[in-house]
Amino acid sequence: AESGDHRFRIEVLYQTDRNGGLSGQARVLEQSTSRDLRGGLLWFFAPDNPEMLVKLLEGCAVNAHWWVFVSGLTDVGYTVTVTDTATGEQWTRENPDRNLALPVSDVEAFPCSLP
Repeated sequence: AESGDHRFRIEVLYQTDRNGGLSGQARVLEQSTSRDLRGGLLWFFAPDNPEMLVKLLEGCAVNAHWWVFVSGLTDVGYTVTVTDTATGEQWTRENPDRNLALPVSDVEAFPCSLP
């Protein structure tokens, strides 16, 4: 997923040892036609079985940062990487395979002002 202003890129890679080992890149469930997409519902194996929600929120007026929220709906291992394409800075979180994913809220993920 990429935001409409193209400042951020979201990538989710999954991996599990089940069924002989499966891995790949998560895909966005196409529910929004908005060109200002800042996240989405993602699936790993089938579009009718969403695995996680990733959301970026502009909190600049509150604390001068972009916020990142991740809600995993799975126990499949994954790595979420959000890249600020303006600075190259990356925000990464992992969930080990066979561990129930816990929600992540980071309200200081990226500064709003660019260097």
